[in-house]
Amino acid sequence: MSNQALPRDEAVCADCGQVLEEDMPHICHGAPKKAAFDSTLGPGDHPTIPGELSDAGVADPAHELIGKIIGERYEIQCVLGQGGMGVVYQARHISLEKLLAVKLLLIAQNEEYQRRFLQEAQLASQINHPNTVFLSDFGVLPDGRSYIVMELLRGPTLASVIAEGRLDPMRACRIAAQIAHGLQAVHDLGIVHRDLKPENVFLLEQDGKKDNVKIVDFGIAKATGEAPIARKRNSQEDISLVSEQKISAQTMPGTLMGTPAYLAPEMALGHEVDFRVDQYALGVILYEMISGDLPFDATTIGQMLQHHISTKPPLLSKRVSGSTPSLDALVARLLSKTPEARFPNMRAVAEALEKEIELRLLARGDTALPAHIAEALSKTQAGTHIRIAGKKIPLWVLLPLLLTFLVAGGGASFLLLRERQRQVAITPEELAELRQRALTVVREYASGDDAPLRAMSATALAQTRDPGLRPQLEALLGDAAGPVRVRAALALGALGDRQAEAALTKALTGPSEVRLAAAMALSLLANSTGHQILVEALSSKEPQVQKQAALYLCELGDETSKPVLAQLHNHNGLRDDEDFSALQCLAKLGEEPARVELQAKMDAGSSRKQKLEAMFRLSELGDEGARKELRMLAEKRGQEQLLAANRLSNPEEPQLLAVFQPILANEFGVPAGRQLAAEGVGKSGDLPQVKVLGPLLGDKVTPTVRQMAAAAILRLASGDPGLLTTASLSWAQGELGSGSQQRRLLALQVLGDLPSSQAVPLLAGAMQDSSVDIRLAAAQSLGRRNERTAMTVLLESVSDGNDKVRNASLLALLELAQRLSKRDASGLLQPAEGVLQEILKRGTPLEQAIASAVLLRLGDRKQIERLKALRSQHDPAIRHLVLDALAGDRDFVAQFLSDSVDAVRLHAARLLAVAGDKRAIPVLKAFFTVGGVDGLLAAGLLRRLGITEPIPADLLRLLRSRSVEERVAAVQALRHVEPVLAVALLRKASADPAAEVRRAVAEVSAELPKGPHGHYGVPLLRELAQDNDSMVWTLARSLLARLLTPEDAPIVEPTLPPRRSAFSAEPPKSATPEPDVPTGTATGKLVVTSNGPVLFQVGKRQWQAAPATLDLMVGKHTVSTLATDQEVTVTAAGEPVKIELTESPAEKFLRIGIAAAKSSDSKKALTNLDRARATCQKDRKHGHDGPCYSIVFDASYYLGRVHENAKDWHLAMDAYQKALEQGEKVKGRTDLKNQLIETTGRLRGRLGQVIVKSLVNGRCQSKVYWMIPAKHQVRDAQGKTYSVDLRAGDQREVGNCDGGQ
Repeated sequence: MSNQALPRDEAVCADCGQVLEEDMPHICHGAPKKAAFDSTLGPGDHPTIPGELSDAGVADPAHELIGKIIGERYEIQCVLGQGGMGVVYQARHISLEKLLAVKLLLIAQNEEYQRRFLQEAQLASQINHPNTVFLSDFGVLPDGRSYIVMELLRGPTLASVIAEGRLDPMRACRIAAQIAHGLQAVHDLGIVHRDLKPENVFLLEQDGKKDNVKIVDFGIAKATGEAPIARKRNSQEDISLVSEQKISAQTMPGTLMGTPAYLAPEMALGHEVDFRVDQYALGVILYEMISGDLPFDATTIGQMLQHHISTKPPLLSKRVSGSTPSLDALVARLLSKTPEARFPNMRAVAEALEKEIELRLLARGDTALPAHIAEALSKTQAGTHIRIAGKKIPLWVLLPLLLTFLVAGGGASFLLLRERQRQVAITPEELAELRQRALTVVREYASGDDAPLRAMSATALAQTRDPGLRPQLEALLGDAAGPVRVRAALALGALGDRQAEAALTKALTGPSEVRLAAAMALSLLANSTGHQILVEALSSKEPQVQKQAALYLCELGDETSKPVLAQLHNHNGLRDDEDFSALQCLAKLGEEPARVELQAKMDAGSSRKQKLEAMFRLSELGDEGARKELRMLAEKRGQEQLLAANRLSNPEEPQLLAVFQPILANEFGVPAGRQLAAEGVGKSGDLPQVKVLGPLLGDKVTPTVRQMAAAAILRLASGDPGLLTTASLSWAQGELGSGSQQRRLLALQVLGDLPSSQAVPLLAGAMQDSSVDIRLAAAQSLGRRNERTAMTVLLESVSDGNDKVRNASLLALLELAQRLSKRDASGLLQPAEGVLQEILKRGTPLEQAIASAVLLRLGDRKQIERLKALRSQHDPAIRHLVLDALAGDRDFVAQFLSDSVDAVRLHAARLLAVAGDKRAIPVLKAFFTVGGVDGLLAAGLLRRLGITEPIPADLLRLLRSRSVEERVAAVQALRHVEPVLAVALLRKASADPAAEVRRAVAEVSAELPKGPHGHYGVPLLRELAQDNDSMVWTLARSLLARLLTPEDAPIVEPTLPPRRSAFSAEPPKSATPEPDVPTGTATGKLVVTSNGPVLFQVGKRQWQAAPATLDLMVGKHTVSTLATDQEVTVTAAGEPVKIELTESPAEKFLRIGIAAAKSSDSKKALTNLDRARATCQKDRKHGHDGPCYSIVFDASYYLGRVHENAKDWHLAMDAYQKALEQGEKVKGRTDLKNQLIETTGRLRGRLGQVIVKSLVNGRCQSKVYWMIPAKHQVRDAQGKTYSVDLRAGDQREVGNCDGGQ
């Protein structure tokens, strides 16, 4: 066969001669057949690959399937290529009429190859990138042979292009950059290609643009029986090639695989490999493209491998004239002998290549450089130079100045946008200011004359999830314009504030469209009246009412809407958008024919508009194929680029910002385009982008663009951890007081994760509720609080009258003890021991086991033997608990691998697998064989132990089950799958119509680990944070707040409007009220009158308060310096008032200490509060000053709080006594002083007092010690020891001062 590529209009099938369709990509036959798919399909560079192709045809087994249908939908048409282990067919999708490629593994008897083949196919199917071949399906034939289905490619391989002659360096860099981008997507999934070479890179022509890269064989070829070249590990002297040996295709230390000409040194040495081996291969390919030859000449494989290990490749510039020093350096870095010397990742490789392209564009004059810059550059003598417009310019200074020129407005490029994105940052002050400006804009339009802008305002206000904006939305609910009232009603439902029910109920008397919108909003607020109205509307005689009710019910996941939706779809008089809405809803509710029809419309719609709309709808349903098509559109310049980017925009697609930012920066751009771009940025979830939107809030832009920019800012700002916490806490407080039982339970779950100091008091109140379920949920949430105050509440709850609540409280104590550091946990042993020891004496066997596990975690190692003795307990729950408590003793855990109960046996195997103990393998394999959710868990654990297993097919079926309970169970099982695959499946589940499923997606997303580019679950949670269902978005926001709040940050204490709640947010009874903490250096009264918020700042710390009259201890602010008793009034109309306060070192220690005390960080609190007292007492300037006494007073008070919460009563008493002493020198604070007197009086009833008298320098000295009731030994100043047996309330005096004064 000829090596020349066939013209596009003459493309035919190699086997049957059929001319392939013009608009379908297909495999090129100009390149050698083996290059079309993978290295197993032809002779190539591997002398060990069996079954070379002949020009005469293919083996008979390959022809058996021609004309048959496999997988119920793929009709095999002809053979495209064949090797010894596999064959590739052209096939037709019988429903979609789409041509595809099907690769079949010919060997059915080798289970290892089959398993590897399917496992690699599962991972590869998750790769969605324009530069990688799209794998759409895979399966197994009845005879046991495996197959995969992928897109059919048209175009030559890179190998055939190189064979025609070397490439221009510019073209080579562009191809290499695309390869790097594609490989980054592969690496992000944890896959290393390991056999990257020109034969595995296709160059397609799309929309008139050539050289569109497609990478094939990303790991799948390794499962098809390729015979690798193996060598002894670490033996550079003797490279032993074993060409006939066949081993597992999985890369292992000491085993060499791949094509020798492109093999990285570490692979040649048999070392463990990572993604950087692909960088080396790309370096060889880039070298070969530009020079036309490989870097090394060799006649044998051994020689080639030795060159890779020890020979430095010649510089490109020594071989070709088109290279430059910068390109030499780039290729040399890719070809570094050690992986550490290469790039950190493929993304960095792509950026380096794109910068090289930018330099070459300048050198060719394709990008104009201003004369004054070129003139300045030409005067520089150092460095390697290039010529631009006849001027000699040094390369080493060109790139930074080029970026400066571009940023100044010289042109837009992908490179520029990347640099801009790195520079974008946002401070809390900037965010607060921009959010306030955006709110001002939205409020302005909400009260304006333009009805569409008022409607947009309603949607924008809802995106804040701020209940304080409810009155403004209720005002819009009475608007004269019907569309505004509809938007306002839906916005109130999305806001999630149940206090809106009264206004929405009143709106039910309005016109039909308003009535239905109000009913939908009430449904979102769990009001059954709203749902009943929507169901009744399905029987309406008005088609429009019927249709809208069906669409609303679809959004709620109610399948009663299906008949109406199907009827609407079959109605000929529907507009296209109505028809698409009906189809999308049916597909969302699980009707597969509707999804297939949408797919058909996307692939072969009657018009381009129809194809695009189908693509948009499928992408919203989580269809990865449609999302991939949108990505491709978003990368191409044209009319559809912006629209595709807008519809696709979400937190997982940050690259789309490169589409939006130039449009937003263009002051003369089309308003409609800028509006779409602003909306797209808002959906990106990238908080710093509010700075990009800020300039659009001015008066020079059109109202629609200004309004959309404000809405986008409010949406992005709502993702700030502080605002996430505020919104979630406000919702939870409201639901606890007035919500249904289900919503109250979710509110308690939210409080378990929320970084707010108000959570524990609210949960403590819930522990007094009459409902057992409420108390159970509150106990479970207290176990997640990671605060010592939570333990105080739980210790009281273990005496609950209900055994379920008692057990839940004990289990929560165990979880809490496991969350605390060992040091903090050991500090809790004393206050908890008495309660737990009592349980050990009188509790049930399960309660005793839990108490013993808690004591062990708190430092009582005597419990180890007690727990081991419980191994023979009949109750499997006790054995499960013992396993958790003694998980560190692997030999003990291994004894449970033969337990009679499946759950216990699997749990033991899980603990061992997590620890890397391979004794778990037989048990895990047994569970994997059974399948189901347990099989999924086993598959994940086996992967930890190096044994890869495919995801059980029944799990994937469960995700599409008609049962909501089964779909929830399937989602929850995904927590055991590797993160990248879990994210892909969770994304599909996030479009589920059932709110319960979406809540499960949020929970599992939060449990995913951190990846190389951040937490895997955060993008999904950001999307769910905008869900219309308040129970979904509240949970997502609380989990986001927990993930985004730094672990060492103080717990947020937002200022909230009054809410109706069944539980008081007051501290537990044992705690004393908060003092009025000083934050400055002089006492004064500051009266603030403002319609906007008041921003206070000390250093980098900033907080916000509502407009009020504030009595503060302040230093200086922007108006003047306050002197003692001086009153200053600050007035501003609608703008924030910013007040800057100063603080001394002692005040800083006090502030940090108080924050730590409130967040239950006892170690940090004790350290800083002690420093505050010591610093103030040593500072001579403040030695007799009132503020110093006040600092010591407050520091002592909080030290007492910390010790009291830890039940260190004697230390708390000492601190409180010190506070009272200092309080005598502090003016005012009478309420707190009286409270301290009451507190110390109460503590006296718990403690005993010992007065030790000693004679020191002829004077009688007395020291007072407060001690817990017990036997103690005390010493006087001379070292004499006294034994004291104290009881509560005792006062003992020891020692004497005979002869002293």
